[in-house]
Amino acid sequence: MKILFVCTGNSCRSPMASVMLGKMAQDEGLDIDADSCGSEAFLGLKISREAADVLRREGMGRVEYKSKPLNKQLIEWADIILVMENRHKLRVIEESPGAERKTYLLTEFANSEIREIVDPIGKPLEVYEGLFMDLKFYLVKILERIKNESSSRQ
Repeated sequence: MKILFVCTGNSCRSPMASVMLGKMAQDEGLDIDADSCGSEAFLGLKISREAADVLRREGMGRVEYKSKPLNKQLIEWADIILVMENRHKLRVIEESPGAERKTYLLTEFANSEIREIVDPIGKPLEVYEGLFMDLKFYLVKILERIKNESSSRQ
């Protein structure tokens, strides 16, 4: 399964979610390929220092991620697209109208409340630590959903 995370600049939220889900899936022996991009990202920028620091401290290893903008190829690549804000969902659908059926707000796909994941850019490290905890909470639920749906298909 291929999951694409989308945020704005592709320097904090979506790369963090991608790295985290990849590690969590690997730890559980699940075949999930996660990637990320940004609705307004520039190509080739590093993940934010704060995001990289939090990921490293939380056992995700050293992250050598480079940003990339949302494009049709990434949308077509993904089985599921998880966005951080409603405006990102609108941007995905604008880029590829057929993607509406596979695009969800991250919290919505986690079968939780419908809420946006706030952008931490420019905020103190504590905000990134809170973002990590929020993402972990939702990603655990997302993995449970994926496992349940794949076992019910077998």
